[in-house]
Amino acid sequence: MPEINEIGLSEFNKLSQLEKIGGTNAIIKYYQTLSKNKGYKINIPTIIYSRIGFLYANNKKYKELLQWVEEQGRGNGYVNYYIGQNLIAQNRAEIAIKLFLLNSISNASAKSWKSLAQAYEANKEYQQAAKYYQKAIDIAKASNDENLVKYEQLKKHVLGKQ
Repeated sequence: MPEINEIGLSEFNKLSQLEKIGGTNAIIKYYQTLSKNKGYKINIPTIIYSRIGFLYANNKKYKELLQWVEEQGRGNGYVNYYIGQNLIAQNRAEIAIKLFLLNSISNASAKSWKSLAQAYEANKEYQQAAKYYQKAIDIAKASNDENLVKYEQLKKHVLGKQ
């Protein structure tokens, strides 16, 4: 089995390459060992985290994707947003909902709740969408978020679909 550092990031674009090095467990173990050797925590780089997330999403490995996000991705809200939008585009809003729920719990920003609302809307669950748009609105008001008006418009739009 090749070592992780033998596979360059430019080559790391297929699930078969991920499996060749031992999967995500090997990546986790590699960064745990690296952290131990250096004497401080070294997180899995965002580019590796996101590449694995997109590999799972694009290869319809949704169970593995959600497990990966739950175990490793709580600090990667920006990447999770793009993976979730990718899932919505693939007509897999129900998986995006699960991903955005994980993301919103750890990153309670207005944008994360808006993303969850959009996933519910894409899944035609308009009542839930309105509920989470309201959460985004409440947080936006409290933080003087420049997107407040946009969130209010999105909620009004989804209420018109009911």
